[in-house]
Amino acid sequence: MLAAAALVVAVGLVSLPVTVAAQTISGLARVDDAGNLVVAGEVVALAGIDVPTFDRVCRRTVSPVRCGPRAVLVLDEMVRGFVRCDIVGMRRPGLPEGRCSIAARRLFDDRIDLAAELLREGWAFARDDAPGLYRSLERLARERGVGIWADAAVELR
Repeated sequence: MLAAAALVVAVGLVSLPVTVAAQTISGLARVDDAGNLVVAGEVVALAGIDVPTFDRVCRRTVSPVRCGPRAVLVLDEMVRGFVRCDIVGMRRPGLPEGRCSIAARRLFDDRIDLAAELLREGWAFARDDAPGLYRSLERLARERGVGIWADAAVELR
């Protein structure tokens, strides 16, 4: 009887669904012209936001000169060193999206969420599926008139 119960438990464990651990991609990163990160050779969209690419400017204070949309250049300036992206889904086939962060400026501080930082500074739009925090950060940037919201005539949505 005990052997039969053990067999039932063993069969039950085998039939449990397997949970796949979330994928993390980390390494040196660069920013492409669409505002996506290229981390360790993998293109990753920032989850919860869209980076606007409607204008082009050139940053001449660095060598080589980099031209691109202002929001992309701001993100490029943030991405120095290693980036860690916790993949949370797919934006579209072949384009994973992740919560990407960089190390804090001080050793024991929390990592800096790149999407949240872009929203706080007014350089991104919160997507419809974004967490409430992201929508609040976008709203605050609009009210403060920073980033893309600095021109009062801008109505992008």
